[in-house]
Amino acid sequence: MPNGTPWKDAAEISEMFFRAAGRERVAILHNLAETPLKASPRIPEARARRAVETLEMAAFAGDLENFVLELGESLILPARLAAQVVDDAGGEPLATALRALAMPGPVFQRVLLFLKPEFGTSVHTVYRLSRLYDRLSERSALVMLAAWRGSTLATARAKFRSTLYDD
Repeated sequence: MPNGTPWKDAAEISEMFFRAAGRERVAILHNLAETPLKASPRIPEARARRAVETLEMAAFAGDLENFVLELGESLILPARLAAQVVDDAGGEPLATALRALAMPGPVFQRVLLFLKPEFGTSVHTVYRLSRLYDRLSERSALVMLAAWRGSTLATARAKFRSTLYDD
């Protein structure tokens, strides 16, 4: 955990992760492996396999819209958050999301090369994200997935407040 402070809730982890720079994100992800926070359940194998194939084909076609849609559906994330994961300039959220799907490493590298030109044209970026992907534990990815899901629930709950006639 950064600075030794425990996180209060999923929304805080998600917000901190998206605000952090590259090295800080890597530290957050590695710390999640050791945290007592509850991880999201694994994506069922058949669903993950189908999603990986669809995501790879969307990346080859350069179809960012369908890539975001499939990622959101397969990870049960709202469209806004799936778009934020894919559009992130650093690439760490994308690596985390695809690790949660258990995408094979070579497929991940192909997705990086074809999905976004800014990733595919930078050998340094592809190498850095591939190395992160290989070192990222499944537990860390699933804890972050749970945080992303929990942050959307916390935001939705905060918008609505029940009122009674005597409030």
